[in-house]
Amino acid sequence: MSLQQKQSEFQPAEQVKKSRAALYNFLIFVAIFIIVFNIGSIGILPKIGLIILYLFGFIPLTVAAGANPGHVLAGIRVRQFKDYHKKVSFTSAIYRQLLNIAYQIKSLIVPDKADKQSFEKLSNSIVLEKKIEVSEEEQKKLEKRKEFINFSIVTLIYVLWVIWLQNYWFLLGIIVIYDIYISKKVNWSFWKRRDGNNSKLIEWLDALIFAVIAVTIINIFLFQNYKIPTGSMEKSLLIGDHLYVSKVAYGPRIPN
Repeated sequence: MSLQQKQSEFQPAEQVKKSRAALYNFLIFVAIFIIVFNIGSIGILPKIGLIILYLFGFIPLTVAAGANPGHVLAGIRVRQFKDYHKKVSFTSAIYRQLLNIAYQIKSLIVPDKADKQSFEKLSNSIVLEKKIEVSEEEQKKLEKRKEFINFSIVTLIYVLWVIWLQNYWFLLGIIVIYDIYISKKVNWSFWKRRDGNNSKLIEWLDALIFAVIAVTIINIFLFQNYKIPTGSMEKSLLIGDHLYVSKVAYGPRIPN
C-alpha cells in the first residue's frame, strides 16, 4: 500500500474539533492545577514540579501513544506530518509540547493563520480525524441527528437539575437550550463568530468564560473548597486546614 493510499484513510481534523480538544485540555489542566495546589501536605516547589511533570511528562507520553486526553474526548489523534500512520516519538512529543506553548503565547500577541502550517512542519506532527466518505445530503442528516442527540442529552440533564431545584420556572430554560442546539436564531456566545474563524485570544476567552461558569455552578450546587480562618474549631480543625464541603448533602436550597 502506497503512502498516498495510507493517507487517504485520514484527513486533517476540523478546526472546531481542534478547538474542542484544546478546551478539554485546558479544563483538565485547571482541575489538576486546583487539586495540586490544594494539597496542604506538600510545599510549593513539589506542587510546581507536579504541574511541570504533567505538562512535559504525562502529556507528551499520551501524545506519543496517539492522543492526549483532549484529543481522545474530541475524537482526533496525533500522527507524523509526512506519514499519517506513524505516531510521533516521545522526544518529538516533548518538543511538540514546548513548541505548542510557544506558539500559543505568540498567537495571543500576534495572531497569524500561517502559524498552524508552520507549527505542523516544525513539530513534524499533525492532528487527524478518520475520513468519512458520505454525500452532502447524508452529511446534513448526520449533523441534524447529532444536534438532536446533543439537545436531548443536555435537556435531560437540565430537567433533572430543575427537578432537584424544585423550581419549575427554570423549565423555560429549555427554550434557550433548543435555540442553542436546534434553531440557532440567537448567538448566545456573542463574543465569538459561529463559523469558527476566531483568533486565539477569542478562543482562550471563550474557554475562560466556560471555566468560570462551570466552577461557579460547581461551587454553588456541588462542592466547594474552604480554608479554616480562625481557631474556633481547634479541637477538631486547625487554622489553615483545607476541606471540601459537599453542597449536595443540603440540597440546592439554603437550609433553615
